[in-house]
Amino acid sequence: GRELWEAIASLLLGVTTGQRSPASPTTARAALPRVTRRQSAPASESPQPLPTMTAVAASNNSEELILELFDVLERCPASARDAATDAALEAISKRGTPEEPEEPVPEAIKSEPSFMQPKSAYDRYRDAQRDRLARQHPELEPMQLNEKMRLTWAELGEAARAPYVQQAHAERDAWQEAQGVQPEPWDSDRPRKPPSVFDLWSRATKPRETIGAQKSEAQVRKQISELYKALTPEQRQPYQAEYDRTMPKFLEDEKAWAAKWNLVKTCKGFVPSTHPAAINKAKRLSGDVSTSGDTPPLPTSYPKALDMWSRDLKETYRTKFPSLNPPDLLKKMKADWAAMTDEDPVKSDYKRRSAKLKEEYASRYSEWQEKQCEDGPRKKRRGAGEAGP
Repeated sequence: GRELWEAIASLLLGVTTGQRSPASPTTARAALPRVTRRQSAPASESPQPLPTMTAVAASNNSEELILELFDVLERCPASARDAATDAALEAISKRGTPEEPEEPVPEAIKSEPSFMQPKSAYDRYRDAQRDRLARQHPELEPMQLNEKMRLTWAELGEAARAPYVQQAHAERDAWQEAQGVQPEPWDSDRPRKPPSVFDLWSRATKPRETIGAQKSEAQVRKQISELYKALTPEQRQPYQAEYDRTMPKFLEDEKAWAAKWNLVKTCKGFVPSTHPAAINKAKRLSGDVSTSGDTPPLPTSYPKALDMWSRDLKETYRTKFPSLNPPDLLKKMKADWAAMTDEDPVKSDYKRRSAKLKEEYASRYSEWQEKQCEDGPRKKRRGAGEAGP
């Protein structure tokens, strides 16, 4: 009789939890709550009337249903258990398959400050929809499920994305306020860089849909890269033409934007002209490198004439040859520099400035050497003949 109870409990657990197929009796037994069952009636007692499923058991969660099922079966005599089983299954069928839960609401914003960047709108959508899509498509692997969520997000309209976008913006603003990060005023109207040739090709052909889900994201990206490298010049030409059309306009807009806010492009990005990085760059390009203090700084290499010329004309070459990548652009500039004669006024001026910096470097190096000799070694070595303590 106990195997029958476990089978019925397995069926009940499968129906109430929304599984497509009931769990095995052993699995259902392990998942059942530990309850103290009532003592069954002695066999000598007279048969009791067949109990029926209560309204509570027919309308509440799986745990209460399982408890009610065990209670019904244990109070039934052996001859009436078949009828009790039919009554339990009828109550389960009336209950029906549980309805799919409503679309979850995005998580609330955390009040405590965190050093981690807040989630994007897509991250919030993915976390909210993963469980629901996993129940709807149990046959999908994790990577296939991620790909389906990505495609579903791409098909959503602005109205459907609005809750996630608003929550993401609100959480980002709260995070920036907690971290004390204030957006720079010039970021509001900064020109947006146009997509590269690879981005244009990827958006037009959607290679992810062709490749499908793989075991890892690294494999997907590798196959996408191989597809892009296999393109012929004729296949790449429309995307290259679009990039050549938009990139010069962006460079002009960026230059005008930097002039409007009095910004200088440095290794730290665009910074105000009063920033130390901008001041150091101006001194380095003008050749005005002076030492301060009694102790000379540690000598560093001076810029060569070619390096100074390439730094000054880098933006000009980028505008003139937008299709060249950085290594090819540098090769082009080196070839043009080599084609210039030594009598060229531009080349001779850069050589003169580089020679001046070389002399200043030599002077600093000699001062540094003298200072090192005056101070002596940092740790005095003990002589060979000196005795130890």
